[in-house]
Amino acid sequence: MAVVIGLPAERVERAVTGSEDTRRGPKFASADRRTHVVGMRPAPRTFHDALNRLFTGDAAPMKAIWSHGDDVVYMGPVGGVQVGWTQVEPYWDKQASRKLGGRVDAVDVHITASPSLAIAH
Repeated sequence: MAVVIGLPAERVERAVTGSEDTRRGPKFASADRRTHVVGMRPAPRTFHDALNRLFTGDAAPMKAIWSHGDDVVYMGPVGGVQVGWTQVEPYWDKQASRKLGGRVDAVDVHITASPSLAIAH
């Protein structure tokens, strides 16, 4: 699972289709890279805690950590793309209503970060 945070919808589309290389970006020193990675470390745990609460029927933690912007994009495991908070929010409510149960824990998480983008996979 990869969580992409901070890309506008059109850049996500270009990254998914391969028409944009998202690895390009501003150059920064190794020390800066370590700082950004360290700052990102709690994010995968926070996401998985919210996801596990979603499995019990509680969408509030997931909705609290998700961007509420017009450019937020969610591409879920069942297909489809939700763009903008007005599309993403009801998706989380629908998923919570399923009360799937179970648990997901992240293991061996690798984080890549820059000043403007962080990816955990």
